Amino acid sequence: MSGHEERLVRTLLARAVEDLPPGNVPAETPLVAGERVVRRRRLAAASVAAVTVVALLGLSALLGVRSATTPADGEGMPTARDFTPARRLFRLDWLPEGLSDRTYSAQHGRHWLTALATDGGDRRGITRVSRGVSVQVGAPGVDLFQDPQLQTVPSGPPSAEALSSLVAPGSPVADVRGAPAYLDLSGDAARLSWRYAPGGWATITSSKLPQPAENLRRIAEGLVWDVRPFTAPFLPVSPPAGAEIDRAVVAWWEGRWEAVQVGYRARGSSTRHEDLTVGVLRDTVGDTGRTTVDGRPAWVAAAAGDIGAYRVGQVPGVCSTCTAQVTALTRAGGAALGGRDGALALAARVRLVDAPDDEAAWRPL
Repeated sequence: MSGHEERLVRTLLARAVEDLPPGNVPAETPLVAGERVVRRRRLAAASVAAVTVVALLGLSALLGVRSATTPADGEGMPTARDFTPARRLFRLDWLPEGLSDRTYSAQHGRHWLTALATDGGDRRGITRVSRGVSVQVGAPGVDLFQDPQLQTVPSGPPSAEALSSLVAPGSPVADVRGAPAYLDLSGDAARLSWRYAPGGWATITSSKLPQPAENLRRIAEGLVWDVRPFTAPFLPVSPPAGAEIDRAVVAWWEGRWEAVQVGYRARGSSTRHEDLTVGVLRDTVGDTGRTTVDGRPAWVAAAAGDIGAYRVGQVPGVCSTCTAQVTALTRAGGAALGGRDGALALAARVRLVDAPDDEAAWRPL
């Protein structure tokens, strides 16, 4: 494993625990010796860094019991069309104990799940990550092993050449789920990759995971294709005119959702990631820029170009502590939102479903 590849393995895990500008996985800042100090309320910090889209998918969605009707590989397997932010593609039947801080993110061409073990945190809300796992699945033709800053999503069906040219790093090992597999080990970092479909790869990376070869294989064998709509605990909200969905994420901590955000690209945007997001945070308020919107408490943490977070409290519904959040991640996003007033007005339009703690009652995006 090259130095660059090892950094990719480690930084895959940092995405879910660091407030970084959104973009392609993995994040830029690595876990140092398996421990990075992070804030538990990573979506609540009053800074531009805190408006990123992070996600933790909960136990109920990821570790559901396999039913007798669960399809075998090839029957419920996702197609290239399923690799959108509007779908969820898989769940896991097994993960090592203690990885209760979880992330599921859906993006065009790639879906991933990150599970981390953290301590209980101190009174300041600071936690430490001790070990973690990230599962990533790419659409056929998407190169999961390329430098993330260069990764692209095919605009159409991948060519036969593109399908055959993808090669996973590492040494060949016994097949995973009946498919060719490769294992890459370096220090406390590991990556298991297998070809789940022609030109379609899945990878599992880990940091400081005991017996990585055995545990990564067990995680892979427990992956269940479960293609279904991506749902949220709030009613659909129309984004700014011309904005298109780019990513959807849902955040859980110990089985309790913390945040759900939907990211959009502004019309005509040339960025490689979303320009703005709309979503809901639980038990989160702002700590700077307090104001009001229609008599409801609101908070603004923005910089030049209206880049920042715009929150409105007292979201209509049964969650009295929930806060709606709209973020402008780029100047194009701020302009599409109509600046400060437009962003706050959009946040004020967010409404919860009748039973936000019941995922069965969530609404498709």
